[in-house]
Amino acid sequence: MSLPRRKTLKPDRAEGELLNELSRQTQAEISKLRGQERQELRLDAELRPANLSAGVHTIAQGRTLDVSPGGCRMRLSAPPTVGDVYTVHLSMDGRALPRVHALCLRTALVGDAEVEAAFQFLSPLEDSELFAKRSPGSDDLLG
Repeated sequence: MSLPRRKTLKPDRAEGELLNELSRQTQAEISKLRGQERQELRLDAELRPANLSAGVHTIAQGRTLDVSPGGCRMRLSAPPTVGDVYTVHLSMDGRALPRVHALCLRTALVGDAEVEAAFQFLSPLEDSELFAKRSPGSDDLLG
């Protein structure tokens, strides 16, 4: 008695398109899609819920890893919730920058006690002095 032959699995069209898209996700390609250039800036950061019914308490403190007018990456003491909007208070050399509201796009655990998070600002962070002094920043794949 012989066993039935197994069908050879072929990727369907959607899987093939997905594989092609993933193969094009290089640092250079992602950089081309970015709206603004990132600057490696280490700014003090404080995160509070933008929803006033949640209270005005600080949920996390930390520092930025990079900043652009449209968003930033931060290393924080506590995890924000992906999809929530936060009020971000940034300061540089003791000078408070205009606060900005930001949508949390993603988070990742870094070590035992820190979280790295990426945010998109709901309105551009405009501080010409802040961006004029700095050299071009990282083009990493995390955000």
